[in-house]
Amino acid sequence: MINRAGLILAGGKAQRFQTEKEGWQNKALAELSGKPLLVHAVASVSDIVDETIVCVNK
Repeated sequence: MINRAGLILAGGKAQRFQTEKEGWQNKALAELSGKPLLVHAVASVSDIVDETIVCVNK
């Protein structure tokens, strides 16, 4: 039985995240300290939830 679930919303256009110099960049896969932002998000909730669900685009 699942007691708590964490939902991470990782979809969207990320329009405010884009720069003119680079092409489209997936915000969830952009790196921070050598790891994708999505990995940081999952790690931050993994100790307090029983299941993690990631909602993405296509």
